Amino acid sequence: MARRSQGGMTLIEVMVALVVVGLGLFGAAMLQLRALQATDSARMSTQGAFVAQGVLEQVRARGEVSDLARAALHHEVEAFAGASAHGQVAQAGAETLVTLTWDDRRAGGAPRVLQIAGWVLP
Repeated sequence: MARRSQGGMTLIEVMVALVVVGLGLFGAAMLQLRALQATDSARMSTQGAFVAQGVLEQVRARGEVSDLARAALHHEVEAFAGASAHGQVAQAGAETLVTLTWDDRRAGGAPRVLQIAGWVLP
């Protein structure tokens, strides 16, 4: 009797294929997680820039840093970045500097600082 060769895959080949597919899926999941973290970090930076710009516009409208602008900054920064976040408004002459600080560790980064400067024209 002649031996017939059988077609198909061995158990080792199937296991190697499963390992390769599993590693690929794990890599795709990790890439998706990093993309979500980066998106969240960018969203928070954008919201921070909008808040800081709004405070600068209030200062330009009033001509000085008011208690209302400081209170609004504190409230808005806490609203988008949590209780550990804080903001400052400093005015030196015609220049106004808005500084926001928040914890960006949830998005995989270190604490973030955003500063936006503007000038108040007399």
